[in-house]
Amino acid sequence: MYRKAGRNKVRKQYRFYPLILSAVLMCTTAFSACADAAGPSSSAAVAAASSATEDTEEVTTASALSVSTDTEAAASASASSASTGTEAAASASVSSVSADTEAVSAASGTSEQGTADRQEVDGYTFSWSGGSGRAVITCKKISEQDGQLYAVIHFSRANGGTSSYTEVQAGGQTVSGDNTFTIPVNSDANTEIQALTTAMSQPHWITYVLYIAKSSGAADEGLSGDALDASAPEIPGLTAEEAAVNMDSDLLRIFSYDHDVHLIEVDMVKNTARGNSTQGDSQNTEDSQDAGQDAASSTAVYLQNVVKYLVVPEDYDVPAGLDKEAVIIRRPVERAFITSPEALQMISDLGRTEDVLALGMDENDISDGTIKAALEKNSDSEGKIYQAGTYNDWDLKTLILQKTDLAVESAEILPQDAENAEEDMQTFEKLVSRAGQMDMPVFTDRSRDETSDLARAEWYRAYGILFDSEDRGEELYQELAGKTGQ
Repeated sequence: MYRKAGRNKVRKQYRFYPLILSAVLMCTTAFSACADAAGPSSSAAVAAASSATEDTEEVTTASALSVSTDTEAAASASASSASTGTEAAASASVSSVSADTEAVSAASGTSEQGTADRQEVDGYTFSWSGGSGRAVITCKKISEQDGQLYAVIHFSRANGGTSSYTEVQAGGQTVSGDNTFTIPVNSDANTEIQALTTAMSQPHWITYVLYIAKSSGAADEGLSGDALDASAPEIPGLTAEEAAVNMDSDLLRIFSYDHDVHLIEVDMVKNTARGNSTQGDSQNTEDSQDAGQDAASSTAVYLQNVVKYLVVPEDYDVPAGLDKEAVIIRRPVERAFITSPEALQMISDLGRTEDVLALGMDENDISDGTIKAALEKNSDSEGKIYQAGTYNDWDLKTLILQKTDLAVESAEILPQDAENAEEDMQTFEKLVSRAGQMDMPVFTDRSRDETSDLARAEWYRAYGILFDSEDRGEELYQELAGKTGQ
């Protein structure tokens, strides 16, 4: 089985990446712990961690480059040492990810939904992203002067209280203020800003991204996770191209937009033992929220009744704030981790097994002989597929080492009976939290839960989008539709 040459190039170029990742995660964990111990007044703790991890990464990268420029014999010896170090680094990363997950779980709660931060201001839609999650940005006014758009933004603490921001850099300008600033912004595009916080003994610059676009005039509360949409929802910066193409499934919806963007919606509640999620019933304390606010926000999007997946091209500039409403999946997916046998079979039917790098299932659930052969190959061999645990117990070390870019999770992870529903949801939340720390989106496959062959066939369309095989996915759907007489 041929795996794209580009992957081998990436592996060689970034063979020290797990070591760097370990240093970054360990440093971030240490500084986050200090921030939590210091309490709410330390809103810039994460910024300090970012600064420290940047220094760590520079030092680690410099060391790696130094190794590569040594003599040939020394380089060979260093490579052997680096290989051993990589294993240790991956183990350290696993420990760091696992430890951070506990704080995130405490912060997010299993029943709290993510809420959109979109605002309607003076005929514009405003949203934002970035930072550590401890600060909130609101927009007070938007106006135009001499062809330039300006926004009045205000910083406050996520859990109440006053922030300590004194300067903002935007559009080549530095603006001073006391948590409130008037800055130049882009229209219908993202605007990156740097904000200076003085909450700690030393000032720190923190990066945020703002998105401002002309409003459609309709009330815009963001993508709702309450139910599957009957028509394409409005998304800032995008125009829907067609209505939902799949109407037989009770669990799946697909909408297409311009810029080669697709919205895939998956119902996570129907035909499970899980109760509906409701906002505002979390029992979190302010301290626990503050401990993992940012990661908790990324986890919350998975806990809605319907999870929205925004599938975008690799170089697409996603409007700021959408990551709080939908799981962002960038394609092409090239290093997938699959725990659903049904999804694996569909990916095999699409002819995209070259994009599968790790599995989390029993070998008896695999019917594709090529995949079985790939599991038997030696590590680092061309086309090697790795075993990486099960649907509810991932092998984090393998996933970190292989830098998987998408997890396709089995529907078994969802509650199957009321007695174990709470425990099952806690397991799911822990997994998506860890995936978030690894920058790996999680797509839940519910094709096995469909009640008809035609409804199951519609998932070929979803996987065709995810794995850049839309035409083949449509062909497979039409073939099955023909067999069912539709």
